[in-house]
Amino acid sequence: MGINYKTSASFHCVNDFNYQTRGANYFAYNIAEYWVLEFRHLGIRSDAHSSWHEAFKSALDCGSQWAIFYRPGNQFYFKSEFLNHLSDYLLEDTMCLGHILDKENEYLELHPQCFVLNMDLYKKIGRPNYENHRVIDNLQKYQRSTENFHDNYTPMWIKKDSGQISSYTTFGSEIISRALCEGYNVVPFNETLRNAKIFLYDGDDFLDTFSKFKKISDHAARGYYGVNTERLLKDPFPDKKLETLYIPPSGLLPFKLFREKGYLSRKKGDHVTSRLTLYDISEPALDIYRNLLSNWSGENYPDYLQHINKNYSIKEKGRLDKEWHSFLNLFGGESNWLNWFHDFKYNCEFKFRDINILSRDVYNRLFLTKPEVGVNIMWLSNIFHYMPTHLYYSNEQLMNHLNKFMKFLKLNHPDWVVRYNTTEKGTADVGEYYDKVTSYKDLTPAKFPWSSN
Repeated sequence: MGINYKTSASFHCVNDFNYQTRGANYFAYNIAEYWVLEFRHLGIRSDAHSSWHEAFKSALDCGSQWAIFYRPGNQFYFKSEFLNHLSDYLLEDTMCLGHILDKENEYLELHPQCFVLNMDLYKKIGRPNYENHRVIDNLQKYQRSTENFHDNYTPMWIKKDSGQISSYTTFGSEIISRALCEGYNVVPFNETLRNAKIFLYDGDDFLDTFSKFKKISDHAARGYYGVNTERLLKDPFPDKKLETLYIPPSGLLPFKLFREKGYLSRKKGDHVTSRLTLYDISEPALDIYRNLLSNWSGENYPDYLQHINKNYSIKEKGRLDKEWHSFLNLFGGESNWLNWFHDFKYNCEFKFRDINILSRDVYNRLFLTKPEVGVNIMWLSNIFHYMPTHLYYSNEQLMNHLNKFMKFLKLNHPDWVVRYNTTEKGTADVGEYYDKVTSYKDLTPAKFPWSSN
């Protein structure tokens, strides 16, 4: 059935504790900042708080039916899978979902790492306390599965039983008790939801957990995105052909841009020849584009990628066929595309550069030139809002990198045009930029409860 997260849900990150190690805190905060901003980027209400009181107040005030609460340290490793699968369980008679713990000598706990509440039902049952650490005499008795997800205190299901019990309560105990008493469902996260995210527990081996998260970054450094979903925004300079395009090798976007703006060639009598410069930290991605421009006939992009996918990680395989069909339609059919592609390869120049935009020496390695008759575009994509970079940088650091990079371009290459996607637009709003660097204004990073002052 599913829900519309944009209209029916809100995400609330709650920083109510600190890890024992400074590295774990830094890491957890960086990831939390990414997800707070990413959910905003998806058009979902998303915020961060320093207490559960603030978070619950925000969830009640915003009016969304479903509130997803989570602590820093969560990595929604498979975001789409988590959201899509969770949506199937957000039913009208469900009060809460999460990691339900049934420990000895305690009432059921709703573990605060990540859980979901139906705020309509929460208000209906009287807004019970979310955190009590005391004995309560009139808690709802319950039944639970004999099986566990792990250990002996993670039931696969719980349901109402007749009668009441007296027990020591912890986080979420009273919410669960009241929900069961009123006949609403309390649902433990199933294996699919559990496997779609990772959580760094305090006291975990930080290096071990970080290595699991780091696989994402390593994958980015070895991978190639076969599909690029960035929008073609309104061209700020429609009257000029594309002289130089500096862009990461991702999907078929470079060809779309040259097709949209047109290219220049001395072989056709133009004063200059257009240049496509592919840059990335992923050598495999650069190698794949070298292969595409040198050996590919232009036919059946998905099959060709599968053919050369012996040593590389090519991402988003399932979307390749759909992307290829849409791409051919953009060119007016396969015949038109093949004619254009062969002419493009014959008439233009290609460069490949192993560059990390966030490195200190990037300014000495760009080798940018001044446009003569066309327009030069630096396509930064989502580099400054990208999960692998957030493993190592806070949002504030990334925005400072972007401001510094744009300042460098302003001073040295003011005629260049820049395109980027980030979640910042002066404050904490969703932002996309496509204009001359001289029109750029420094971005102010979003603030979080743990941000430096």
